[in-house]
Amino acid sequence: MMKTAISRSFGFIVKVQAVLSATLVLCLMVLVGLDVSLKYLYSHPIEGTLELTSEYLMPVSVLLGFAYAERRRGHINVDLLFRFFPAKAQQVLDRIIHLVTAAFLAVMAYSFYLRALYYTGTNAYIDLISYDLVTWPARWLATFSLATFALQMLCSFATGRAGNENG
Repeated sequence: MMKTAISRSFGFIVKVQAVLSATLVLCLMVLVGLDVSLKYLYSHPIEGTLELTSEYLMPVSVLLGFAYAERRRGHINVDLLFRFFPAKAQQVLDRIIHLVTAAFLAVMAYSFYLRALYYTGTNAYIDLISYDLVTWPARWLATFSLATFALQMLCSFATGRAGNENG
């Protein structure tokens, strides 16, 4: 009962991340489309489009979607040799892979956390002509995304399967 409630709550967080990721991709498409249109029609592009897309929209939208893709079994699996193993060996290897991946993602999340602390402390920004674009909030979003991806891998490890088909 408690395990199901935790799984549902975490599933909700993962779904919110997926919606946010899709929204950021939509914003990216609109922003770049407007920037290109304004550049070629009026010779006046939108200032900071490159910086905004490279610092926020692209990396954060990708990282936010990783946990959802894992939950839905959306990641690519290369099972050239794996499929020839007995079912029990496949289950054991699958769990080992999830555990090792979760550990690797936890280390990455911690590294991103340290960088986020540093960038927040220095109030990191990109100096544009008309304004300063702060970059440290994107580091925190990336840290959170990697942490939830690691937790989703642990959920996949605990359930003994690659994810939840019903997401």
